[in-house]
Amino acid sequence: MAAQEPMPIRANTNHHKPEINQGVSLSEVNKLVESQLQPMQGHLNQQQLTITKLAQQIEQLLSANTSTKQEPTLSEEQINEQLEASAQEQRQAFADQELLFELEEHDKSATSELASALADMENRVAVFNLNGLELGDAECRGTTCRLQLNFNGDEAALEYLPALLAASGHSQVSFTSEKFGEGYSITALLN
Repeated sequence: MAAQEPMPIRANTNHHKPEINQGVSLSEVNKLVESQLQPMQGHLNQQQLTITKLAQQIEQLLSANTSTKQEPTLSEEQINEQLEASAQEQRQAFADQELLFELEEHDKSATSELASALADMENRVAVFNLNGLELGDAECRGTTCRLQLNFNGDEAALEYLPALLAASGHSQVSFTSEKFGEGYSITALLN
């Protein structure tokens, strides 16, 4: 059957049933509408099937992704190796800073300012729970000051040392420490 032109439908304002022109029956109109809707319904069914398949694939990917997502476990030896590598990097960075310090010119006025800041720092030692901290030599060159310290106190209190040193007015503080006997020998670089 060839495609037919749709028949115009005219609404009768006096009745609620549509009137059909040219003597076409209601069953013929229904057949015509169904013939035009069938290809559309097939296309919609195909799209729904595609959407369903995509949703299933996404769900499979998500479940596979969450089941394979596991934190890598490191052995104690690997953790220790990473810690040692990090410590070595920090030691090298400090050595590089100290070398730069040695290349700078001596600054007597900055050294005397640091001595004054250290006198104030001695008053803060108890606040930072660093009893047993002895201030040693201090020297400033260019933009960096080096400070020697000895510490004979609780090892856990050393975490407060950067805050104490920063209170001296320097924005960057780095230090290295070596254990000797019951205490620590500390070299701090202040920028």
